[in-house]
Amino acid sequence: MSAVSVPIVDEGSLPEAFRAGLRAIRTRVLPTVSIIAVIDNFAILDLGTMQQGGSDTSAELPPIYEEAAVRLFARAPLNFPHAEPYGVMTIPSLRRADKRPMERHHPSSSHATAKSFGTLIGEADVGFWSFDWTGMPRREPADLVAIVEWARKRIRQG
Repeated sequence: MSAVSVPIVDEGSLPEAFRAGLRAIRTRVLPTVSIIAVIDNFAILDLGTMQQGGSDTSAELPPIYEEAAVRLFARAPLNFPHAEPYGVMTIPSLRRADKRPMERHHPSSSHATAKSFGTLIGEADVGFWSFDWTGMPRREPADLVAIVEWARKRIRQG
């Protein structure tokens, strides 16, 4: 898996509520979370690597995939908590070992969001998971912390 080239995002220019949510993620769950890009009204959060046999069971990539590791990203609206996150992206695009189709999964060749994100960071093989976050808490900015587990859960479910 290649390293992801990170465009510079000025976090200070983002809305305060969004920055508060980002601080909550870094404090409570994932200190290494970063914003890799801003596309339209969404920040693309880099949630790190999921790998098969990993030491962190919440970030373990299940063996249902051909790939041994994947970089995970989530789309978070800049006006969170007033809008829902939508979509999970992976580099590379995942493929099931049993060749069964994956519900709500779109490779970069067939999905505009995955293609534009891939072009921005110089990656051709990006998978996009159409996944809404219905039921995710959105009462306060710190609720953005839930996005990490929700994104990982989507990938674990295949």
